[in-house]
Amino acid sequence: MERYLDPKNDLTFKKIFGGHPELCRSLINDCFRPDTEDFYHRYLIADVKVPAKRMEGLEFIFVELPKFKPKTMTEKKMAVLWLRFLTEIDDATRKVPDELLASPLIKEALDCVKESALTEKEMDAYDHYLDAIRTAYTIHNDIEKMKEENQEAQKEAKAAERKAEAMQKEAKTAQKEAEAVKKKAEAMQKGAEMRIWNIASKLKAMGLPAEDIAKATGLSLEEIRQC
Repeated sequence: MERYLDPKNDLTFKKIFGGHPELCRSLINDCFRPDTEDFYHRYLIADVKVPAKRMEGLEFIFVELPKFKPKTMTEKKMAVLWLRFLTEIDDATRKVPDELLASPLIKEALDCVKESALTEKEMDAYDHYLDAIRTAYTIHNDIEKMKEENQEAQKEAKAAERKAEAMQKEAKTAQKEAEAVKKKAEAMQKGAEMRIWNIASKLKAMGLPAEDIAKATGLSLEEIRQC
């Protein structure tokens, strides 16, 4: 079964999109403007003493994700599909809506977050490793406390120590599995980065402006020139 990373995750978001050099964007998973139903807010920077004097080339855009709810088919154009991608895809996603898969660019983005995600088996192995470490740490503290007690308690501590050693061996095995998982994840990440470059190259070949490609892929203008 396919798994996906949440595209709103900071690292994943930067891999798929990226900041425009003249814009500061913020996706907010909350409602900070209850006075309006609009979910897209654009702010300019002005001089307090002279409001007519505005800072050129810098503005802030806030998107309130909870308010984004597409209502008609006509709304489902590219910008809306990207917002749906951000609001509907997360760590719990197992089936992607057909409307998102129909867009080649969004499908490429979905492949990025899918290839970066670990399988359930790999996540279980990593969780098992963490549980083993926590258990071994707890047992070690119990041993230190039991050593301060009488001789009978020391016998019990030795038994617990043997158990701790067994748990440590298990933890080492789990650590090796986790390291293998980490290497696989790093390889997947490299593959995802290559897909981003491929997307940029395709968009460039289609004649899209470098600034728009930078917004869609997260690459810098210099990197886009090298595509």
